This record gives sequence, structure tokens and C-alpha cells, in this order.
Amino acid sequence: MPKRLPSRDILMDERRKQLGLSWDEVAQAAGVSKNTLLSIRRGGDSYPKTIRNVEAALQWALGSIAAIDEAREPTPVDPRAVVAGQPPAFRAPGYTPITAADADDPAIQLRQIRQRLGATAFWAVIEQMRDEDATLRGSASAS
Repeated sequence: MPKRLPSRDILMDERRKQLGLSWDEVAQAAGVSKNTLLSIRRGGDSYPKTIRNVEAALQWALGSIAAIDEAREPTPVDPRAVVAGQPPAFRAPGYTPITAADADDPAIQLRQIRQRLGATAFWAVIEQMRDEDATLRGSASAS
């Protein structure tokens, strides 16, 4: 039988306690209302940017909430790498910085981004970009 992880709410609460934060502080750091945060904790959907901000407030890597939903562990990040309003800078093992010579090659840039984020977070970002693109295309065609 596959391993069953605790719910989003339980894992988010454990992380909040590890960081010594109140729910008010998490909401403020994420730039969301307490009601939005409660909805996300209970498994509700939200805008990708909002999810990324909550992950950053909990000092989790990009894609950690999606990982919980897929019965995988969230990935903590170094708190010094978290910048308010931006996804955490998570560097996977084997990360190498992009060089000036490689800066113009999109394939190398994409590979570097994947190394920097780690495979799980990379694919979470790709899915978010696809969703955002589909939403934008849908609203543009409705005009």
C-alpha cells in the first residue's frame, strides 16, 4: 500500500510551527488574506502566484504544495534564499551557474533552470505557465 502523507493543512501547520510563525504572519508574508490562506490549507485552488507566495512564506521550494497533493514531501529551502513576493531560489544538487558564453542558448538556459529548481519544481512551473497561457489565450479570444 502506498505511503499516505498528511493533508496540506497538517503539513503546512507543522512547517509554520517549525518556523515559529503564526498564521497571521504566514498570511502577511505571503501577501494574502487569512481566508485565502485557510482555503489553500484546506486544499482549495488559487492563482499560481498566490501558491508560490505561500510556499515562499513557508520557506518551501516552488511546487511543494503540488507535491503534497501528489502524496510527496514538500521541499524546504534555505530561508536566506527566499525573497518576498518571489519563488524561493532552490538549487538542486549538480546545479552549475550559466556562463556568459551560454547566455544566448535557450536550450542551455532551460537546462540550467531545471537544474536550479529541481525536476519536480521545474515541471510544476511548466504546468503553471501552461495554465496561465491557456487562461490568457481564452480571455483574448473572448474579446
